Amino acid sequence: MPKTVCIVCGKEKAGHPVQEDPVLSTIRAAKERLGRATGNSLVVCEDDVEAARGKRARFEKYLMWYGLLAAAMFFLVLYSSRSLASILAGALAAAFLLALSLVNYYPKAELPEKRGEESGKAAGTKA
Repeated sequence: MPKTVCIVCGKEKAGHPVQEDPVLSTIRAAKERLGRATGNSLVVCEDDVEAARGKRARFEKYLMWYGLLAAAMFFLVLYSSRSLASILAGALAAAFLLALSLVNYYPKAELPEKRGEESGKAAGTKA
């Protein structure tokens, strides 16, 4: 059985599992090829749930802004020039901007809902 390691504090603890996604799969594959794979199962321990929520929210915010910036830049290049080379260059630049958002990447974990959200959802529903 693999060790469960918290991605926030780095300690071996039990906690809420981190969802496997293409970015984590790519990182794991690269580590295996380099011989650096540890085979740990990633979790978020109870002590670090709020820190993990904040880091994931920050990543999602940056992803949204980089996506908007990439789309704006691509459409600016698309409408300013009609040559195929400039359109391809704009698409490559937009892809590069989206890849920059991975600098702040933080994986999604299966975290419990906040206590305030549960009561807010129940109060906001109509019968």
